Amino acid sequence: MSDKRELVEKATGWCLSIFVYGTAIFYFVTKCLKLSGDDLDAYVSLLSAGATLFAGFIAIYLFTDWKEQHNKVLFSHEAKDLWLNINDIENILIDLKLSLEKSSSMQLAFSDLSSYHKKYAELNSKIEIFENNLSKFIALTKDLNLYAPYNQYTDSHLKYSNYYKVNFNSFKAVSTVKSEEKPLRESLQAPFIILKDQLHDYIIIK
Repeated sequence: MSDKRELVEKATGWCLSIFVYGTAIFYFVTKCLKLSGDDLDAYVSLLSAGATLFAGFIAIYLFTDWKEQHNKVLFSHEAKDLWLNINDIENILIDLKLSLEKSSSMQLAFSDLSSYHKKYAELNSKIEIFENNLSKFIALTKDLNLYAPYNQYTDSHLKYSNYYKVNFNSFKAVSTVKSEEKPLRESLQAPFIILKDQLHDYIIIK
């Protein structure tokens, strides 16, 4: 935006300079050569044409600048929503971790750990919203840098989801599930660091 403003200011300065110097030179030449009124009319017409072209130039740049700013504001709002989605998911993942840690010393089967299963259902709901929003955001911004962490995230989520489906009704001890689940959960969280860093660039409008 600052570059465009600087360009417009320079263009305006040059046009004003040309107008002032051109008028001075024309006035001097008119007095010395005693040109007719037709010549003056021609000069006024030339100035009018120049002003019209300059106005069009300014309008194009101002419209382009407005459009870019509008898109930046739109992307900023979308990025903030995604940031909040990630925070929600991270909080649920922490709750899942705590649920396993608190119950690991008990002689419970994973299938009996109702608190974990409730949180997992909530996690799936949040993840569905997040994935839909993120895919739309990537389509809007056409930011290729988001594809790698997005693909890493979806791959990790698939592995985590498959593990849960296989062990949902199992009689595995919670302590066993805790050690098996930990790397899968951490793998799911890893892409969030990259995603939040990239979303930050959209949230802060420059």
